[in-house]
Order: sequence, then C-alpha cells, then structure tokens
Amino acid sequence: ADRLLDVIRQPLSLALAAGEPVTLGASIGLAELVGGQSPEMVISRADEALREAKSLGRGRWVRHPPPG
Repeated sequence: ADRLLDVIRQPLSLALAAGEPVTLGASIGLAELVGGQSPEMVISRADEALREAKSLGRGRWVRHPPPG
C-alpha cells in the first residue's frame, strides 16, 4: 500500500492543468478475504478500514484485521 501511495503522489502533467503539475492523493482501506466470508462482508470491512484511513489524514492506508 505504501508503494501504491508513493506512485499516486507523483506530480502529473495534464492538458487540463495548462502545464501546471497536478498532485493526486489517496486513502486506502484493505481487508483480507477469509474462508466463509461473503464478498459483501469483505467489502464492508475494507470500507471500515477506508473510513479509518481517511480519519487519520491524507495519504494513509489501514488494514482491517481478519475476523477472529
């Protein structure tokens, strides 16, 4: 996740920006698929992790622990 965020942060040159550098950012929420879980459950856990990452500030990632 750190490498992905590093790539996203690299300045871009876009025609819409009239040559000005544009910097993107992202927050990432991760969840592991564990046997017996529905796709909806995994997406819900990833969404929880994403909300937590956003609450911590820009450019963060959070991994939701597997249920246990």
